Amino acid sequence: MISVSAALGHVLALAYPLEAEAIALQHAVGRILSQPVFADRNQPPFAASAMDGYAICAADLSAGRTHGVVKAVASGSLSNHIPLGASSAKVS
Repeated sequence: MISVSAALGHVLALAYPLEAEAIALQHAVGRILSQPVFADRNQPPFAASAMDGYAICAADLSAGRTHGVVKAVASGSLSNHIPLGASSAKVS
């Protein structure tokens, strides 16, 4: 019987890198990438909130202070309203 490191040496001596090949995405299951992949655009392609909630200016937070909702903003839409003081914006 041989040691684990000797067996590993025998196996690695027979291994060689495979050449990269271009294949269709649906045939790539179980394959390994030959180089890093980067997205060419954001997904979704617009600013979107991950969940509903409220936007409040962090500088205006303090214990016991309440903030009234002064604007509703749809998730992913743009708004030029910045909640200041005791105000907030509902994101949904």
